[in-house]
Amino acid sequence: EGSYPKATPEQIDTILDAYDVRAIVVGHSEVDQVEALYGAKVFAIDVPLKELGSLQGLLLRNGNFYRVTGTGDLEIIG
Repeated sequence: EGSYPKATPEQIDTILDAYDVRAIVVGHSEVDQVEALYGAKVFAIDVPLKELGSLQGLLLRNGNFYRVTGTGDLEIIG
């Protein structure tokens, strides 16, 4: 109830090809932490601030994707 089926890898590739991009960022679907999906082709960034206790973000630097914590720590995720 209130949810949709997950996209297939083929659907993700079709979207990426249509926009000529290597990855997309999505929100409005809460995840426990910023994370890479579909082989780092989709990045989910909607984290529950209240439950997590601090912010998280996504950083693209030198072609790599990183999870950034509220304290500034970086973790490569894609």
